[in-house]
Amino acid sequence: MDGSQIAKAIMKLATLRLEDNLKPKVEWLMGLGMTNSRVARFILQNPAVMRSSLEHSWKPIVQWLKDSGMTDLQVGATISQFPKLMSYSRKNNLKTITHWLKDLGLDDPQVVKAISKFPGILGCSLEKNLAPTFQWLLDLGIDRVQAAEAVVKLPALLSFSLRNLRAKVVWLKNLGLEDSQVAKMIVKFPAVLSYSLNANLEPTVQWLKDLGMNNAQAAKSI
Repeated sequence: MDGSQIAKAIMKLATLRLEDNLKPKVEWLMGLGMTNSRVARFILQNPAVMRSSLEHSWKPIVQWLKDSGMTDLQVGATISQFPKLMSYSRKNNLKTITHWLKDLGLDDPQVVKAISKFPGILGCSLEKNLAPTFQWLLDLGIDRVQAAEAVVKLPALLSFSLRNLRAKVVWLKNLGLEDSQVAKMIVKFPAVLSYSLNANLEPTVQWLKDLGMNNAQAAKSI
């Protein structure tokens, strides 16, 4: 921990009793298989979450994750990546989003896989992020089954801004790809939408073109 992180944690935790509050929570986290470093990261990422109730917030959420099919290790990894999850309402946040994922066609193991890959999906707005982005995939000509498969491969895709996604699709089309080819690329390799245009995609395509490929050939080789 650096000085600023310690100072921030102290300000959030100073009013909590060490023996009655903080230590029991840390011991409970370690009981999920979290290491000292993961517990430290959990606290640093969101010290305020330590103010949530162990009995009334943390334990019910973890039980819900287990009931969804996660193992203790998966639960530990999930909450260490996204500690804010421990302050969420099961009714208003978690169940709503998991039910929506199932409505897309994901089965229980796929929902668990999506959450394990990107726990932050449970913190996204259904109306502002998830649903509009999924609809954008459909508007590209991708059917619901294939769009759901893309979500399982890259659940973080649903958190990307539509402005960013549209810019990358325009760039791919400017390389000479047809709409159907762009849709096919996203279904097979949705991670292409996670790469930076300036730092990754454009330099890679330029390098391929320098090897003698034309735009379309370079785009298909990404």
